[in-house]
Amino acid sequence: PSPQPPPATPQWALVEGGWVLTDGIGHRLRLTTSEQRFLGRLFNERGKTVERRALVEAMGADVYDFNYGHLDTIASRLRRRAEKSNMSLPLHTIRGSGFTFSD
Repeated sequence: PSPQPPPATPQWALVEGGWVLTDGIGHRLRLTTSEQRFLGRLFNERGKTVERRALVEAMGADVYDFNYGHLDTIASRLRRRAEKSNMSLPLHTIRGSGFTFSD
């Protein structure tokens, strides 16, 4: 019997002007404005921790008048929506600091 090919490794990308997240193996997720700005900032520094303040700025919000818990809500919603699309999102919360998107 011939050996099975290894499972496809996701190649994460933002396409269609940053409005669609794709894993490169057939799954796509259309993003909201908040999600697009949030992931866009994380993609600019893939593998690094992006501080919450920098994410708030990327979203065009006032860092002094922003409910930082909203970032957790965006991340949670993104993970849940990705899961429904059979995507395992490498989006991680770095406690007390920010978020990272590492593939």
